[in-house]
Amino acid sequence: MSINKEAFEIWVEALESGEFSKTTGVLHDEYGYCCLGVACVKAIENGVELYVEGEREDGWSYDGEGGSLPPKVMDWLGVDECDPMLRINLGNPDFPEVEEAHASDVNDNFGYDFPRIAAAIRRTYLEEHASSTES
Repeated sequence: MSINKEAFEIWVEALESGEFSKTTGVLHDEYGYCCLGVACVKAIENGVELYVEGEREDGWSYDGEGGSLPPKVMDWLGVDECDPMLRINLGNPDFPEVEEAHASDVNDNFGYDFPRIAAAIRRTYLEEHASSTES
């Protein structure tokens, strides 16, 4: 599947905008959004029809998904995974090479803020050397 660079740019710009507050563990709850939840919101704003289930104990869901990308958002982005891998650097001086982690882990477990997640998305999917992710 080929990635949709325009959709990725929209997602990255939203993460960099400061418009969204960040939460963990769910796509969207009363505190904010996971980076994947921001992708869902931007997909809706760009014509993707998703059923959004209102606030529940565990947050909002998009097409029944509460913690990962629904298939329609995966299609919009042009990815095969509901929790895409990102190239990151964990900042460990003993292991400075770039490693990969799922977007939800980067959001929830590694302490990345949205601009840093956006940079990882750019590095993985939008920069020149990222062309190998388009297969």
